[in-house]
Amino acid sequence: MLHSKEKENKFQTLFETMNLGVSYQDHKGKIINVNPAALKILGLTLNQMEGKTSIDPSWKCIHEDGSDFPGETHPSMIALKTGIPVLNKIMGVFNITKKKYCWIKIDAIPQFKEGEKKPFQVYTTFDDITIIKETEIQLKENERRYIGAQKMGKVGNWEYNIKTGLLWGSNETLRIFGLNPEKNNFSLDYIEKNIPKLNFVRQAMINLIEKGEKYDIQYEINVQKKIKIVHSKAKIIYNINGEIFKIAGVIQDISKKYKNKLELKESEDKFFKVFKNSSNSIILSRLSNFEIININKATFKVTGYTTKELKGLKMFEIGIWKSKKDYKKYVKQILKKGRVKGFETTFLKKSGESRIWKISGEVIQIKKEKFTLTIIEDVTEIRNAEIELNKQRNFTSAMTENQPAGIVACNAKGKLVLFNKAAKEWHGIDVMTFPKERWAENYGLYKSDGKTLLKADEIPILQSFLGKKIVNFEMVIKAKNQKPRYVICNSAPFYDSLGNKLGALAVMNDITHQKSIEESLKKSQEEIKKALLELERSEFLLNESGRIAKVGAWEFNIITQKLRWSNQVFKIHKIPIGEVPPIEEAINYYIDGSAEILEKAINNSIKNNKKYDLELRFQNALKEKLWVNAIGYPILNKKNEVIGIRGVIQDITENKLIREKIEKTQEMHSLLANNTNDLICLQEPDSTFKYISPSIKNLLGYEQSEFIGKQVFSIVHKDDVLPLRKVMKDKIFNNNSAEAYPFRALHKNGHFVWLEFLSSPVHKDGEINYFVTSARDITQWVLAKEEIQEYQTSLQKLTTEITMVEEKQKKQIASNIHDHLSQSLVISKMKILELKENPNLTVIDEDLKFIEAHISDALENSRKITYELSPTILYQLGVIEAINWLIEDLQAKYKIKFKFSTNLTNINLSELNSIILYRSIQEILTNAIKYANASLVKIEIKKTNKGVDLFIIDNGIGFDTSILNNFKNQSGSGFGLFTVTERIKTIQGQFSITSKINSGTNIKIFIPLLK
Repeated sequence: MLHSKEKENKFQTLFETMNLGVSYQDHKGKIINVNPAALKILGLTLNQMEGKTSIDPSWKCIHEDGSDFPGETHPSMIALKTGIPVLNKIMGVFNITKKKYCWIKIDAIPQFKEGEKKPFQVYTTFDDITIIKETEIQLKENERRYIGAQKMGKVGNWEYNIKTGLLWGSNETLRIFGLNPEKNNFSLDYIEKNIPKLNFVRQAMINLIEKGEKYDIQYEINVQKKIKIVHSKAKIIYNINGEIFKIAGVIQDISKKYKNKLELKESEDKFFKVFKNSSNSIILSRLSNFEIININKATFKVTGYTTKELKGLKMFEIGIWKSKKDYKKYVKQILKKGRVKGFETTFLKKSGESRIWKISGEVIQIKKEKFTLTIIEDVTEIRNAEIELNKQRNFTSAMTENQPAGIVACNAKGKLVLFNKAAKEWHGIDVMTFPKERWAENYGLYKSDGKTLLKADEIPILQSFLGKKIVNFEMVIKAKNQKPRYVICNSAPFYDSLGNKLGALAVMNDITHQKSIEESLKKSQEEIKKALLELERSEFLLNESGRIAKVGAWEFNIITQKLRWSNQVFKIHKIPIGEVPPIEEAINYYIDGSAEILEKAINNSIKNNKKYDLELRFQNALKEKLWVNAIGYPILNKKNEVIGIRGVIQDITENKLIREKIEKTQEMHSLLANNTNDLICLQEPDSTFKYISPSIKNLLGYEQSEFIGKQVFSIVHKDDVLPLRKVMKDKIFNNNSAEAYPFRALHKNGHFVWLEFLSSPVHKDGEINYFVTSARDITQWVLAKEEIQEYQTSLQKLTTEITMVEEKQKKQIASNIHDHLSQSLVISKMKILELKENPNLTVIDEDLKFIEAHISDALENSRKITYELSPTILYQLGVIEAINWLIEDLQAKYKIKFKFSTNLTNINLSELNSIILYRSIQEILTNAIKYANASLVKIEIKKTNKGVDLFIIDNGIGFDTSILNNFKNQSGSGFGLFTVTERIKTIQGQFSITSKINSGTNIKIFIPLLK
């Protein structure tokens, strides 16, 4: 047992060295003793504490919520008053030395003298929990800021417990999936029902758990019948035993970012579809040196130069400019004004052919480099057509019958002299002898209301007869047994070259269909207005919900001038997570004038309690230049005074670049569409126009607005409607056909224009979204083609007649040789034989033999000539036997091997067709012998259901078949084969030839048989 003195010493040592603060207070609450730990915790000296009570206001005690802690309720005072210990009370006490509050946990225990009920003193211990308390406060603050940042940045958290199978999601996660955070009905079943491609997500989770693969995926979710695109990352959380405890992840709505990428790709696809399909040449070259970077397919057709020949050359090196002066003028305009439109002059194709081209060019910027986009339109045919058009204007009156518009004319006396086909049909009458006073009644002419008959002086053609020009007069034609027809009438007087009145002309266009559409549009006007308002609201909500990804939260306290950042803000600045720089230094990260803009916005927010939302230029610590979205909200106290600002900063560099690319691509697309004379359209799969280029005005006379939302068939010639529908039904468009399709379209002035169009589909999600269509005016080309066809028909007839005359002459010559020369030679030979038998002439026996030999040769040659001129076997036994004889003759004469096979004994052809076919085969075989150096020629004749196929194949040296398409340059075998082609056409046959140098020649002839 220790003596009392030893106990007292040990107690004193413990009292002075323990970490807990200890104080003793007498029965009045005055402090009578404290240990060193208490002085250190409270930042006071012994003199400052002795004699003070817990009621003293200088302690500045506070509760955990920051409210005052009255001295009367101090644990030591309560323990003295009640005699009951007061334990685990937390209190904030102001530390004068550290000039801040420290937090302590107090236990107050009353002490009694033996036999007394009231305590004579109180023994109080307290532990310094400041660090724990500050950490707790910081955690709560971080949680509050984290939740706020999640809400602003649209980023949610989720956790999946492997053992329990329970799924937890943060409030933002619930919002992403369309759930109300207050109800919190987030579950695994709900999530799986709303993920269309669930197997993909499940497999990613399996790969994470079983293989340790990275879980970083994008997938679709179905939220309230709308599809969202989300981006999710996750990692495995292990327990202390190293076992998988749960999966923790984040999820983010990236729908807007995904949509931006799709729009960029679609815009680029649209531009390159137009670039590819344009019938005009398009050349992209550098502005600095005019080096050609890229060209489209049409450039080869227009210039004759291939992509390989042009790429890398300078514009002036091509040699297409006939005049260097014109080239310099064009370059000067491009460099000075940045664009050239409709520069027209004479150019040279690669072949040397002169053509008239119209060039339009504009300087564009791609990334940081400037280029010129040059569009070349070959207008040679157009200019030639304009010349030809002037010659044909006297024949235009003959075309009125074919116009879909109603045309009526009167002569100089006011008498009706013309009712075209459409006018007769519309009025239901073709009588032109009614008096003027009865025209409205008999021809069914009403005002636009369809009820009031026109007066005589209101009828357009009568007004024009009196010298007045009528423009777009709307009226109704109500013929018997026909529905009312709404028409737009234009009329004018016309005069001869001396100014004498010749009469008046009225042209009426049927607008019944347009009227019907107009009425429908009026009825739906209110619905459209409502839809537009709803669209604006939806667009606003979409824009507000799109502030996602790379978002950091921050807060600025005006009183303390301190700035707080989340970890993401440090990442955006590319500086280590830790100490936040002063606000002045933080603002210096903003460049190019953005710092001044931000300072002004912050000051305005503080002064006027205003939110700001800015897109600013930013340079991080690694000198990387970014675009950021800076948003700030004022923080108010209970008196609505601004005491700080909190907000978010988001890296939007990628979205900004995507928007700029979209704008640039759209600008380039507009440049192409607005500068070409071709018609460029975007059409729905049912041919409804959703866009049409301004060139519709020059090409067909219509405004763009007249066709948006309508189908093409309303202006297609009635004879072309069914073929055009069939083309679309057969999915020529869908197969991306490169073959242009021609049809006739109605010009607004009433005449028809031939158009040729190409169409390519644009796909979205594996399906056709719309078509990009380009069309050009080929009217003059069609007219020229018709003239060529007429000429070719005449030429074929002439060829047939020439062939007949030639064969008759050959037959006549052969007959004369056979009947006269051959007979004379036979008689002469017989006479020589007779003389040889005469013994008196033995002296000249050698001479007679010499003469006999030459007569025999002459007789043999006359027979061959007769056969070659007119082979009797052809007329007697037919083509097959004649070919057999020809082959045997050629084989014997030229020592070339022939192989002939057929399943026919004869070909049922007329005499003329037999001659033409035989001569064609003779010409082909002769060519093979003379020019091909062939050692083997194969001939095969087969009968088919439609006719006869004839194949001729040789193993000769071959030749370039392109010479067959250039008549001017043909010589030798080329001219002979060209003649064969024309001969075969005259008998409705088909001729085709393929050949390669050193690979022989294959010829196929098809002949239809007589029925």
